[in-house]
Amino acid sequence: MPNRHIRDLYTTRLFLSSDLPEVSRFIAALNSQPEHHIAYYGNTPDEIEYYLLEEQTIPPEESYLLARSDGNLAGVIGLEYDLELGRAWIEGPLISIQDWENLAELLYEQIVEIIPEGINDYELAGDTRNRKLEQFAAKHGYRTSGDAALLVFQRASLEHLPHVSESRLTPGLADQFQALHDKLFPGTYYNGKQLFQKIDSTHRVFVVSEAGRLLGYVFAYVSPEIGESGIDFIGVEQDQRKRGIGKRLLVTALHWIFSFSEVRVVSLAVDVENTAAVKLYQSSGFNYERTLRGYRLKSPSAG
Repeated sequence: MPNRHIRDLYTTRLFLSSDLPEVSRFIAALNSQPEHHIAYYGNTPDEIEYYLLEEQTIPPEESYLLARSDGNLAGVIGLEYDLELGRAWIEGPLISIQDWENLAELLYEQIVEIIPEGINDYELAGDTRNRKLEQFAAKHGYRTSGDAALLVFQRASLEHLPHVSESRLTPGLADQFQALHDKLFPGTYYNGKQLFQKIDSTHRVFVVSEAGRLLGYVFAYVSPEIGESGIDFIGVEQDQRKRGIGKRLLVTALHWIFSFSEVRVVSLAVDVENTAAVKLYQSSGFNYERTLRGYRLKSPSAG
């Protein structure tokens, strides 16, 4: 716990809407450096503004703390949580000054106080080269929850892929989709019901089915405002693997994504131990960008 002297060195308060440009620039400057990188953000001010305004389910005015030293922004920490999953994602700490450890403790102590009852897990994540985050996580009892390779696909690589167009998810397959997703990705940040509810003009699920049975699916999204996109999940029934279903779904998603002229790049994260998936993505034109590491802690309230 930070002592009173440390508290007197910094002023902290919740984010205000007027802080958005400054905070976005601050996060972008740090997140572009591997030794400071936090997994939840992009690397440019535009990407971070979009994330804070459009992708956060908890308004940043209620979930982001800023710290200043001599009037200058010195640290940021954020929070996202899902009561249904019982999980909180602590987005940071991002700190620009040498007194990293003390300011990190101060921000962490205050952000944890915002987390509501019913949250059983806390999660941190960042580049494996972010040693300060690694040490901070260990100090607070977090355990490593796994590494994921962040892969990217550039628009120019699309010309090397075949033209494949699988079907969009229909309501008749919704129950199977939700069940398959929850079976393949238990406890992930979106369950099957939540994914289905997200489907709209910029969030799509494409499927392969035979005789009314769902064999596999892909969930993809685009953010035309910032020219970015992603593929969050590809799932194939275990008894249907090695038939090329995953590749067909991946290529379908890529063609849909790049139908948006604003999109320049697609990114996705895959468990580094899932060698089959890594091989699929790299053989399709994805390139390695960085390795992300997650850290997870059972909250004190979980007993």
